[in-house]
Amino acid sequence: MRSIQNIFKVFAVVLVCLAVVISCSDEVLTDPELRTLEATEINAESATLKGELVSDGGATIQKLGICFSPHPMPTIVDGYVEGSLGNSTFTVQANGLSSNTHYNYRVFAQTDRGVYYGDEKMFSTVVGAPIVQSFAAVENITTNSAVFGGKLLYDGGATTTAGVCWATTPNPTIDDFKIQGELNEWEDYEFTCNLSNLLPNTVYFTRAYATNSIGTSYGQELEFRTLPDPWTQLADFGGEERSAAVSFAIGNRIYVGTGTTPSNEFTSDFWEYNPDTDQWSRIADFPGEPRHTAVAFVINGKGYVGTGAIQGGDSKDFWAYNPTTGQWARIADFGGSPRDGAAAFAIGDKGYVGMGVSNLFNPDFWEYDSQTDVWTQKQSYGGGLIYKAVGFAVNGKGYIGTGYNNEVRAEFWEYNPSADTWAEAAGIEPTWDNRRFSAISFVIGDKAYVGSGYTGSTPYYDLWEFSPADNTWTQKTYMKPGSRYSAIGVALNGKGYFGTGAEYTQPVGYKKDFWVYDPNEDI
Repeated sequence: MRSIQNIFKVFAVVLVCLAVVISCSDEVLTDPELRTLEATEINAESATLKGELVSDGGATIQKLGICFSPHPMPTIVDGYVEGSLGNSTFTVQANGLSSNTHYNYRVFAQTDRGVYYGDEKMFSTVVGAPIVQSFAAVENITTNSAVFGGKLLYDGGATTTAGVCWATTPNPTIDDFKIQGELNEWEDYEFTCNLSNLLPNTVYFTRAYATNSIGTSYGQELEFRTLPDPWTQLADFGGEERSAAVSFAIGNRIYVGTGTTPSNEFTSDFWEYNPDTDQWSRIADFPGEPRHTAVAFVINGKGYVGTGAIQGGDSKDFWAYNPTTGQWARIADFGGSPRDGAAAFAIGDKGYVGMGVSNLFNPDFWEYDSQTDVWTQKQSYGGGLIYKAVGFAVNGKGYIGTGYNNEVRAEFWEYNPSADTWAEAAGIEPTWDNRRFSAISFVIGDKAYVGSGYTGSTPYYDLWEFSPADNTWTQKTYMKPGSRYSAIGVALNGKGYFGTGAEYTQPVGYKKDFWVYDPNEDI
């Protein structure tokens, strides 16, 4: 009897345990229930995402959040933002998104039995404002131009243009002056722009910009000043366009005359320029035969003009102009043979003329004594045969250089009148690149300036400053009038004047423009 009772007791216990096991088995088979809610506060780079844990299904929740990806059915491998445990409804902030992009997202729950996902939803970020960075410095600043740029850091997810804007007031915008740059992904979207048509010696403000459908963004603003312009255009020469004229300055006036015109006419007209009124007036014509490629110098308030090419040959006659009387007077003929393309300068009451060409290149060099009206031959030019060189005098020494003698030259030689000797001086460096003839020169203070000219095929518009004290050449601002040869150059009141001449074009372009150069503005 007791055995039967014990059997019943054991059976009862088994039934109870089986019921418990069956009950536990039903709970494991229930999955957590998750619901994905609508995204809110969507902008270009972020969105607010919401989810709900409806039921944990009896599982232990280890991590709760929302995963997202541009691809369908995202998982936690694609990326997620974790929410707070303990709340059935939770909110997360998804940051660092790409603008103008579709995203799929869904709730997930990581449990002790695995990862479960809710339903999938989608949102799209909007187009964002671009982000642009200005370069750290403005470069290559000139009198009327500069170089500046920037880097596009972010396009906002839309087609973007970028460039530089500038103005003479702070905070320039694209409504002021602007230029669009070229974006190149292979160069990290950096762009460089040339700012042009700027005013000389003027403060400008500039910054990079980027524009897309949202609007325009700007980089850091920089301030810079353009260089002063040492060149100022004056009234055109009073006579006809010409090249190979002569010029000299006396008192407060500049005198220009002779030369050849576009019709190949040799001229003898002479003109006076008044810098105070910026006006030209015609004076007495040069009394010798019309000519070009003559020479001129000034001694004791008189202008001396002579030699040069005339119709059918060359000349050697010389004439002196007295601005007080407005009259020309013939002086002793040049001591050497007739010639054109000679070089000349004056030191004290002496004039010096030499080189040039007639039938042959001439190496001879002559001194004119204005007190005795006598020419005396001196030591021949140290540089040998030369034609269409420039000559000038500084601090009691004469200098002749550049020119042509079957090859174009760039060297200079210094003449000492007291010793009647020549010594080679520094040439314009590098000499090969700066060879030229038919250039201009003028002297301001203790410095000489040489510029323009050509090689016969390459025209120049550079300007070089020569310092005899240390025997060096320094390149200055390019000549604003542009390349020119056989022009005139003359100094007056601390400034250099440049004009007329010919442009190296086909056909040759003869000029009559006139400019003044201020070395104090050439920085």
